[in-house]
Amino acid sequence: MELLLQAVVEGRAEVLLGTHNQASVELAVARMSELGLQPQGSNVYFGQLLGMSDHLTQTLGAAGFKCFKYVPYGEVEQVLPYLLRRAAENSNLLKGAKRDIQLLRAELRDRVFKPWTRLA
Repeated sequence: MELLLQAVVEGRAEVLLGTHNQASVELAVARMSELGLQPQGSNVYFGQLLGMSDHLTQTLGAAGFKCFKYVPYGEVEQVLPYLLRRAAENSNLLKGAKRDIQLLRAELRDRVFKPWTRLA
């Protein structure tokens, strides 16, 4: 990642960092800041598989980083083995899904109940 980000600084590359790992994202964001790469003005993008680590994508997007979600497309027999490999590689998948559910519940609670507190 270090070499790729340096190449972006020098204008020699565009980079899509595909990871579902929060620590890797935090490291990349910190290194971008150290190198003076702004979220919106640089040629650095983040990508995750649709449905995985959605909280990372949302947080990055809210901070101005350019993010992509990708969707494997094809016959079930072709796509399923790929998805199973991704899930197996990502040992934190269930932890991330649990975090996504917690964040979704908090957002739903805020949207349902906060408008009423403003009226009081």
